[in-house]
Amino acid sequence: MKRSRWLGALVLGGLLFYALLGDIPLHGETRSGIYFKNFLHFPLGILFYGAVHFLFIRWIKAPGLFICSIAAQGLFELFQPMVGRTASWLDLGLAVMGTLFLWCCLGWLPRLQFRKLRAWAAGAILLLALAPGIVLLGDERQQVKELPKISNFDRWIELTRWEEQGGERRRALWSENKAAGYGLVFTVGSPENYPGVFCNFHGQDWSAYKKLSMRVILKGQPSVLLTVRLDDLEEFAPYAKRLDETVSIAEGENHIAIDIQERTKPNGEPFNLAQIERTIIHLSGAVVGTQILLDDIQLH
Repeated sequence: MKRSRWLGALVLGGLLFYALLGDIPLHGETRSGIYFKNFLHFPLGILFYGAVHFLFIRWIKAPGLFICSIAAQGLFELFQPMVGRTASWLDLGLAVMGTLFLWCCLGWLPRLQFRKLRAWAAGAILLLALAPGIVLLGDERQQVKELPKISNFDRWIELTRWEEQGGERRRALWSENKAAGYGLVFTVGSPENYPGVFCNFHGQDWSAYKKLSMRVILKGQPSVLLTVRLDDLEEFAPYAKRLDETVSIAEGENHIAIDIQERTKPNGEPFNLAQIERTIIHLSGAVVGTQILLDDIQLH
C-alpha cells in the first residue's frame, strides 16, 4: 500500500507539472490532428483520477474522490492561462470523460451483476470521446474527394472546415432572388485586422482548374471591398508571396469568379496551384454588424 501511495504521488506530481508548465508533444494542423492533440486530456484524466484514487481511497469514498478530481481538473484549466497555456471546455470535458472511464473500470457499481453495465459504460465513454476526431478525419478525406466543390454548406460539418477572424461565423438558411440554401454567415465583430473567414487545404492540387467562384450576399451596408487570398506556402505568407484578388461587392447578391491559372505573385514568382494551403476571404471597409453569406464556393 505504501508503494502504491508513493506511485500515486509521483504520477500526481508529474501531472501537476505538465498541467502548469508542460506542452503536449504532438502537433497537427488538420482539424482531426488538433482534436486528437486535445484528446490527450482523456488519458490525462485517467492518470489523474488513478493517482488520486490510490492516494486517498483509504480516507475518502469513491464518489467523493470523483467529485474532487473533476473539481481539481477544472481549477487546473483556470490556472493554465497564467503560465502561458490555453484552457478550453473541450480539454476539461475530455479530462472529465477520462475520469468517468476509469471510475467505471474501478467499479463504481460494486455488485457482480453490474459488471457488464460497467464495461458497456466505459466503452461508450471511450467511443464518445473518440467520435468527434473520427468524424473530422472522415470529412478531411471527403473534402479532397469533393473537388471541384469546396463548400456549399449543405452538411453542417462543412462549417468546421472554416475559421473566423474578427467576427463570428455560423451556418444558416438563406433566401435571395427566389433561390434558397444553406450558407456560411459571417458577422463583423471588429473592423480592424481584416475580418473574415479562412479554410486550410494542406497542399491540395488545383492545377486542373481555371477559376474559383462563389456566391456572396452582403447585408448591412451599401458596398464593401472583399478580398480572396490564396496561399501556396504552409506558413502565412507576406503580401509579396501570396495571391490576392480584391473586388467591390454591393448589398444583396453577388457572384464572384476569379482567374487562378498562370498567375504570378507580387514578387514575380509563379503561383503554385498544385500546392494550395489555404484561402482567406476578408473584408475591407466593413462596419461592426455587417454580414456576408458565402455559398457555392467551387472550382471550374
